[in-house]
Parts: sequence; C-alpha cells; structure tokens
Amino acid sequence: MTHPCEAWVKCWRDGLAPLLPGAGLEALRLALAEDDPELLQGATTKPPPLACVREWPCEACCPVAYALWRGLGLATVGEVEEFWARLCFEADLALDEPAAVLWFLNWWDSVPRAEARRALLEEVSRELARRVEAPPTPRPADRQREAPGCPLRQPGASAFGARRQASPAEPGTEAGRSASGGFLAEPPFQKPDGSNPVGSVPMAML
Repeated sequence: MTHPCEAWVKCWRDGLAPLLPGAGLEALRLALAEDDPELLQGATTKPPPLACVREWPCEACCPVAYALWRGLGLATVGEVEEFWARLCFEADLALDEPAAVLWFLNWWDSVPRAEARRALLEEVSRELARRVEAPPTPRPADRQREAPGCPLRQPGASAFGARRQASPAEPGTEAGRSASGGFLAEPPFQKPDGSNPVGSVPMAML
C-alpha cells in the first residue's frame, strides 16, 4: 500500500491526478494492470519530443502522457508533448512548488517496473473512486501567471530535451530534462488543426 506522506504520492494525488481526464485514467488503469508495452519508463514519449519528429505518430509514453494520449485521442508526438507540458505546469501551480512534478516523474523512472505498476495502479484506482464520490472542480484554462522558478521556453525550443535526470543531450537540444527548465507560461493548447478537443477547460474533467 502506498503511503500518503511519500513525495511522489502527494505529487500524484494533489497535483497530477486531479487534472487528468477520466477516460485517460481508465486507459491508464488498464495499461498498468496488463503491463502494456506502450507505457514507458525513462522517457516521456517514443519517439522523443524532438522538433524533427514532432509530427510522427506517438508509439508509447510515460503514465501522465499516456493518460492524455489515450484520454484525449491525441495522435502525434508534438500533440502529446504539448498537452503533457501544460498539465505539468498546472500541477506545479496546484502544488505551489517549481518542478514539483519531478517527485512523481523521477519515482516512476527509478523504481522497478513491477513495483511501480502496482503502486500507481492503486493510486489510479483511488482517484477514479474519488471522482465517483466527488467529481473534481474544473480549473480555468487561461492562467496568466508563471510558476516561480519556471522560465519561459525559448522560441523554437522543445519543451524538454531528452528526459528528466542524467539523459545525454541530443544535438540541438537541452542536456537532459528538467521540469523547471522549459514550461511556457501560456503554452499552446490546440491541436495542429486548430481544434481544442477539451474546450475551455483543458485538464480538469472527467
């Protein structure tokens, strides 16, 4: 059983989970239970979110990105990465700590897969049960402030380079990945065709 005082659990319960779509959480629960190979450790997406492959179909991703990918019907690496970056930004605001999402992301990447799957499956099931009892309150889509310590992304740069901790740098990208190093204060929240599949409330919904 997970302990509520663990940093990754608090990050998940108070920051990430309330922002994920219900359909995505259901898909994530199934993926965790079946050990779906499309669920990645050590990377956000496959292929990685580099500018040269942004239009490629997403093949697999980490749990947070997976819930967005499947829950919102996203298709490309670029779509998944943009929605993922926005959700992480919103989670940092909810937790009132710059780069707070790293508590969860680094836990998922570093724990043995079987252990991580069991623990996260328990948490996903808990969040889905909580929503049945008390549906989450939608949050406004247009936040105007930037989280402390989260500088704006430079034009043309990927939201992140390779991955969170000690990943080698790809040519032309950041050296590794840091959740405090690449969020937009107002990231684009539309699909490439101009549509917004979640309307005016992008993340907090069933």
